[in-house]
Amino acid sequence: TPQKGEKKRLVDMAHSNAKASYTRDKDATAVREKMLMELQERLRLRSYPRRIECFDNAHMQGSEPVAAMVAFTDGEKDSKRYRLYKLKATDPGDDYGAMREVLGRRYRKAQEENNLPDLIVVDGGKGQLNAAVKVLGELGIVTIDVISLAKEEGRHDKGITAERVFVREVKDAVVLKKTSPALFLLQKIRDEAHRSAITFHRKQRGKRTVKSALDAVPGIGPKKRQKLLKHFGSVKRIKAASDEEILEVQGVGQQDVDALRKELGETAT
Repeated sequence: TPQKGEKKRLVDMAHSNAKASYTRDKDATAVREKMLMELQERLRLRSYPRRIECFDNAHMQGSEPVAAMVAFTDGEKDSKRYRLYKLKATDPGDDYGAMREVLGRRYRKAQEENNLPDLIVVDGGKGQLNAAVKVLGELGIVTIDVISLAKEEGRHDKGITAERVFVREVKDAVVLKKTSPALFLLQKIRDEAHRSAITFHRKQRGKRTVKSALDAVPGIGPKKRQKLLKHFGSVKRIKAASDEEILEVQGVGQQDVDALRKELGETAT
C-alpha cells in the first residue's frame, strides 16, 4: 500500500483499470440479459433462455452427412458444450431425417444426464419446427421451448434481414425487426451452428478423399497407410517425396514406392 511516488502511481493505475474492466463487463452482461429478456417476451417463451442449443446439418450432394450443435449460455458461446455428429441412419439429402436423428441422439443422452437446455433452435421453417417437436414429444420432453429460424431464401450469407421465427403452438411466424437485439442474437447463434456444420463436413470430406486415394494403391494396407500419413502428413507430400524419403518409412519397400508412383502419379526422385 504505497503512499507516494512511482509505486503509488502504479497501484492507482491498477485500480483504475480494474474499475474500467468491471464496468465494461457489467455493461456487457446487462446488454446480454436485455437480449435474452426480449427473446423470451417477443417469442412468448415459457422459460428465460439462459442456455440455448442450436442445430444445423450439412452434406454435399448427399455425401458425408453431418450435423453440428452449438450452445450459448447467458448469450455467449459455450464451446465446451458443442457437439458434432456423423449421421448414420439418415438417407442422403433427407433434411428432416437428419434432424430427427441428431435431436434423438442428443436429447436421449441429455435426459439421462439431466442436462437439458432452456431453448432449442433449429434452422428452417414450420416443417422443421414440427419435426423437432415430434421428436421431443416421443422422448417425453414437452416443457422445453423450441423455435425454428427461417432466413430469407434459405441463405446464410445475406447479412441482417427481417427473419421469420416459428414458435410451438403459434400459427403465424413472429417477424423480428432488423434492429432487434434478439434477432441479432438468434442470427449469431444460427450462423455459428452453420459454420460448425460446414467446417466439420469439409473435414470429413477431406479425410475420405485422403483415404480413398491411398486405398487404391495395391499393397498399401491400413498399417502402411497410417505410417505414411503420420510421416508425411498428406497425400500431396507423399506424392512430392523422393523414393529415398518414402523408403525411410518403416515397412515400406521399393515395390510399395512403385505402386504409389503408379496410382498417385510420377514425381521427381
